[in-house]
Amino acid sequence: MTSLSDDYKVGEKNHYNERYAGDSSTIPRKVNHNDIVNENAVQYFNAIVKGIVKERGEISMLDYGCGTGDKSVPLIGNQTILKGIDISDKSISKAMEKYSDLQNVSFEVMDCERTSFPDNSFDLIFDY
Repeated sequence: MTSLSDDYKVGEKNHYNERYAGDSSTIPRKVNHNDIVNENAVQYFNAIVKGIVKERGEISMLDYGCGTGDKSVPLIGNQTILKGIDISDKSISKAMEKYSDLQNVSFEVMDCERTSFPDNSFDLIFDY
């Protein structure tokens, strides 16, 4: 398996650290012609995940490259254990701040190519 270069990872980390260093609500959102297609894909994906959570009840999920957790946290149920990992410490800091009241959610700074989880730790792993 080919891994991303360390230079690329440093660039990604710096990009998201800069993005989430301040008030992320002021970041302008670019709109392009792919937005409708992307939104439909996200809605379809969310429906699949919510269906799995509803069917299985208790489930352990990993959001691989979670950012601030805003895409994965709305998908979980009360019995869902959600772990979010991201290379950006600023993103993880924001996620921890936003969702500190949820007992079944945790976030950690981690290189997605070098996770510290044992095999078969999660029922569902995803990345937006």
